[in-house]
Amino acid sequence: MKNSISLITLLVFCICCSAQHTIVDVSNKIDWTTNTYLKDTNNHFEDVLGTWKWEEGNSSFEIEFTKITNYNYEGINMAIDFILARYKYVKDGFLVADILNNIYDPLNFKATLVFDNPTEYIFIINDVVSDKTKKGQFKLSSNGLDTIATYSLRNLEGMYVNQSNIEFSLPTQLTLVKK
Repeated sequence: MKNSISLITLLVFCICCSAQHTIVDVSNKIDWTTNTYLKDTNNHFEDVLGTWKWEEGNSSFEIEFTKITNYNYEGINMAIDFILARYKYVKDGFLVADILNNIYDPLNFKATLVFDNPTEYIFIINDVVSDKTKKGQFKLSSNGLDTIATYSLRNLEGMYVNQSNIEFSLPTQLTLVKK
């Protein structure tokens, strides 16, 4: 009997804890704040997840997108599904940057996609060589055979403090093919 009461108490506690967040789909543009779980309920992210690649001669850019689910931000009682990325860039046969083997770290990410609509995302990427960040559009389409994405990056708005003198080393405009 004592074990049954303990088990019931544990189940009620688990149900209450999991019901604290209001689930909102990532496509919903409402203001979401604390006690919200911004969730990819309609699987919008599926179209971008995986490996994308651009190649031209001895140059290539490869980026791998993965979905992080139910990431909890401490202190504000909010959870979110989002996309992080790792990349590798080779220019004229020389390795410029390679973070494909890095661990996905939500607190120290180098690239992310933010959902805008099913075919467009906001793309934010940090160049690990110059430690500069740019953002722009990541647009999905098809050429009849392959799923492709084009992106175009620009400088972030605002003031920069302690910026390096090294130029941004990643391509700022490309068309990628999903592999």
